[in-house]
Amino acid sequence: MSHGKFPFGKHVESRYFNLFVIFLAPTIYIKCRNSRKNVKRR
Repeated sequence: MSHGKFPFGKHVESRYFNLFVIFLAPTIYIKCRNSRKNVKRR
């Protein structure tokens, strides 16, 4: 039972993970740009 349930749970996780990445990608990109600006200031 657990073996058959695993792929289903994995599929759902991947779907939510994709949405998570899509929404977080811009934030991470902005953070990277900000960090680069901070390094340039030094």
